[in-house]
Amino acid sequence: MKKYSIYFFLFVFVLSAAGMTVSAERNNTVGFSAGLIASADDRPYISGFNLGADSDDYFFTGSFYPRLVLNSMGPASLFSLSYGFGMNRVNSDLDLNTESHEIGLAWDTAIGERGSFRLSNNFRKSPDFDTFTLFRGIVEGPEGYFFDFDTVAEQRDSYWNDTSASLGVALGERSDLNFSGGISFRKFDDLPGFRNEDQFRTFAGLEYSRDISEHTSWNLGYDIRYFDFYGGESSAFSHNVGLGIHHMFSPTLTMDLSAGPAYVMHNQGVEQFENKTGYNAGFSLNKRIEKHLFSLNYNERSAATYGTGGLAKTRDAGLAYSREFERVLVNASVRYFNTESIYESGYSYEGVFSMLSFGLKLTRNLMFEVGGSYRKQDSDDYPGVSSYAEYERKRVYVSFRFNFPELWRISG
Repeated sequence: MKKYSIYFFLFVFVLSAAGMTVSAERNNTVGFSAGLIASADDRPYISGFNLGADSDDYFFTGSFYPRLVLNSMGPASLFSLSYGFGMNRVNSDLDLNTESHEIGLAWDTAIGERGSFRLSNNFRKSPDFDTFTLFRGIVEGPEGYFFDFDTVAEQRDSYWNDTSASLGVALGERSDLNFSGGISFRKFDDLPGFRNEDQFRTFAGLEYSRDISEHTSWNLGYDIRYFDFYGGESSAFSHNVGLGIHHMFSPTLTMDLSAGPAYVMHNQGVEQFENKTGYNAGFSLNKRIEKHLFSLNYNERSAATYGTGGLAKTRDAGLAYSREFERVLVNASVRYFNTESIYESGYSYEGVFSMLSFGLKLTRNLMFEVGGSYRKQDSDDYPGVSSYAEYERKRVYVSFRFNFPELWRISG
């Protein structure tokens, strides 16, 4: 873990220095938000042991989730720094209490009249990614399903960091060229009886996009990805080509569609596996009807690492709905996810995740919320192995959320 910490704190120093010195004329704001949450959970965990596996009882948890955000905006750049903390206290004689930490940084800046640059870093230390995401009021994306299988099935502290950069160049009034790259790692604390599932990923890509009309654009891209898993005992490369189209049917209805071939090369390991051909595909449709917003999406990836440390094809499909009344907020979503192990040594999962919440704005800065979530996953390869494959979790919660987006402001 030492070398990862060095990389992370070096990045924080460089990014902080860059963001604060881009311009002397800057508008700086500090925002603060927090959530006080009471929940009932039928699957709390201690390290290496699932307390709720054979029980229908619910365990009550009190949680506190504060978050601090610094934004610094200049004439041609924006710097953002955030820190979030999560504390859960479970009503039990066992040691079920947890703490989580998250740090986020981002720097966006213009380069001349035609260029733009973005650099970002996100770090998280948490034993329960599922809870940390839900109680912060964040809708979980596909990476949450495929990168964190084990941590939703067992409580196990882990360190996750993702660094990415992109450089965009406008080639003309209708064409753009974008270069991107990134590095991410996931390291788990060692516990007796667990495999070493540490993961490392890196990628580099190039994408060309062009506007066909006011409502339609297309893009063509290539990227190469490297996966290092099983604690470095095995690795693979993935080459991906994608062609995509974006179309706006109306100001309230948009569609994105992409597809392309992929080639996976297994680089090393205990056994030498055959190279694989496949494809990637994606689809999303967004419709707004006054203040109602509906979103439908589907994604399929030819190769990705996931919680157990192997390579798998991943598929996920989701439907989301949100509605903002004058004082009431409604959010609902359901997502199906599936993995198919590329090589024989991995697990294959299938499951569903759903959530529903209602929020009542008591004041401009205070909201009362009640909600719940349900998550279930199964495995055809290892039926009955609840620690890794078969998993079900039900939760209900109430919360008071405070939000002060500009608690303090100063211009420099």
